Amino acid sequence: MCVDENPTFAVGVLTPYAKHVHAKDFHVKSGMLRNPGNGFFKSRGGNYLRGAIVGHGNAPVDQCIAILKNQGYDGYISLEFEGLEDPVLGTTLGREYLTGII
Repeated sequence: MCVDENPTFAVGVLTPYAKHVHAKDFHVKSGMLRNPGNGFFKSRGGNYLRGAIVGHGNAPVDQCIAILKNQGYDGYISLEFEGLEDPVLGTTLGREYLTGII
């Protein structure tokens, strides 16, 4: 998402080469809009992104995990959280979400 690629396409292409996977999520706002403010940064193409609790943002996490499973990935999946929320809350809720779909 940081380079404005479709995450499901990228996961589908890269899964055969994956040795380790980390899950993360972002809130995404169009670069055609005004800067949303604190916590957002620009993607390569000029959209605005902000870290989110996994499952709370715009990333198609469920679909990406399904692609990994369907292509036979059976390695580790770690959780990355870089949102503005409390880190313990963010990682706890993200872990619960991931556990529900893995």
